[in-house]
Amino acid sequence: MLAPAQTSFIVGPLNREARNAAQNRELLKRIATETGGGYYSPAQVDKLMDDITHKEGAGSIKVSYDLWDMPINFLLVVGLAVGEWFIRKRKGLA
Repeated sequence: MLAPAQTSFIVGPLNREARNAAQNRELLKRIATETGGGYYSPAQVDKLMDDITHKEGAGSIKVSYDLWDMPINFLLVVGLAVGEWFIRKRKGLA
């Protein structure tokens, strides 16, 4: 004979934040229109990618910097790597 299964659970107040959690398309479209943005459905992913890709124009200039030309960023990356290594060594994970 099998032993009876047991479980427990907690009953608490209903989370009002989770009520009506469905997407409100009309509200999102209105917000996008009022703020100069756009609303994209899953079928419009290609259009979204075209809209967020940087396009050179009269009002934009693209400037690229090497990591080595910005010593603060280089030191930050090296510092994070060393810090992670130190923490792993201290906790015996490395």
